[in-house]
Amino acid sequence: MSTMSEKDNLTSAFNSSNGELDKHNQQELKDIWEQAGNGDPAASIEISDSEIGDAFQEVKTRIGSSTADQHYWKYAAAAVFVLFAIGLSYVLIPITVTVPHGETQTVQLPDQSTVQLNSGSQLRYSRLFNWWNREVSIQGEGFFDVESTSMPFRVMTGNASVNVLGTKFNVRYWPSEDDNRTSVFLSEGMVTFQSLAVDQSVTLQPGEQSWVSNIQKTPAEPVSVDKEKAIAWQQNNIAFENLTLASVFAELERRFDITINSNATLQDEKITIYLSDVAEAEIAIKDICRAKGLTYKKQNGNFQISSN
Repeated sequence: MSTMSEKDNLTSAFNSSNGELDKHNQQELKDIWEQAGNGDPAASIEISDSEIGDAFQEVKTRIGSSTADQHYWKYAAAAVFVLFAIGLSYVLIPITVTVPHGETQTVQLPDQSTVQLNSGSQLRYSRLFNWWNREVSIQGEGFFDVESTSMPFRVMTGNASVNVLGTKFNVRYWPSEDDNRTSVFLSEGMVTFQSLAVDQSVTLQPGEQSWVSNIQKTPAEPVSVDKEKAIAWQQNNIAFENLTLASVFAELERRFDITINSNATLQDEKITIYLSDVAEAEIAIKDICRAKGLTYKKQNGNFQISSN
């Protein structure tokens, strides 16, 4: 029997049959294989050597049957190898990227698309991303620069999806923020923005924004917004438009890795404010307190905000 810890026969089979895969896909698959080989043996499944041989022979026969089928069957060959050699349980564990508070991070996906993630954000995608589909899920905020291919690219949040081929756009989704809102701003190209609660969608043009929430279940009619404000966080700026102080304080906590305490009576108050080049949390807090007639105290790097 062969397991994930007994790789010799499988590696030999892979090396003899991977000529049908292009170099990029070969390397992708080898990377997954090496990661799995260093993983938990409990995640493997047992199969017989004859089953492996039969599976590869079937795939090789299919590949050689028609030139038109080769694009499809190179993915089938890769899938057979992954499922048999690594084990289904490992493949189904998604890759998760979590950005610490006080930091941002740029992630390059297997298709060479990139995602710049805001502080405290989390991105998930399949280990087979770019094989069967190009789908990611996000909790937080990220700016996507998607490589154009024939395979659609999809971003999922808790209540919406964004569907594109190749484009640049910003997605913001914090489950605890303002009625579970997902907002999308399009920088370049074109995207389709769809609600998961109802079967309705809108198409955005560059410079437009739309959103859905627990209250706004159908995608809002796209509106033109200032690009600098829509993606202010990328330039170390702050832009809050009719946002509750609870959400504002949560944003500042994530960005600067601080704690803000405030009176419960302040949580639902809303503010619209734009601040540029904000290098320190206290600068933003001072301006917010001035705009709302509040006071603050700083102690051990944290802040207490209260009414006058």
